Amino acid sequence: MSRTLDRALALARSAQGPIAPHLEAFAVSFIAQQYSTFCVHSKVYRAVQLSAWLERRSSATAALDVDEALVEGYLRAAMNDRASSLAIARFELHQLLLFMREHGWVSTPASVPMDPVDETIWSATELAQISQSSVSLATRWIRRPTTGEANLMNA
Repeated sequence: MSRTLDRALALARSAQGPIAPHLEAFAVSFIAQQYSTFCVHSKVYRAVQLSAWLERRSSATAALDVDEALVEGYLRAAMNDRASSLAIARFELHQLLLFMREHGWVSTPASVPMDPVDETIWSATELAQISQSSVSLATRWIRRPTTGEANLMNA
């Protein structure tokens, strides 16, 4: 392992707070997926900072209690409205939540019923994606000039 990956793992091991016990596995998952050393270190650093913030905020916060609302609270407190950094941090912490949910370390959010406007937007978006898939599949079909048979290429 490179020095930077060693540092990222050491950082994960030294973390404090409710999600600290899971941060080494979080780092290892990105190393196994061959993320760059810079990305691994950045994601681990952000997760360590969140965990420390959660511990300072309340010693009663458990890992299972971590959710998008707490992440947004951390981002508001820590990022000072730096738009590009905020977007990256939000993405990295979203990856952390997904990783922890996959392992059962963070509870899955309860589904919230959609209002009619959101439901309409969601339905239209899904319909557009289905239509795009259908068009893509249809363009793979070609007619052979000599036989007239349909042939599916590269599907």
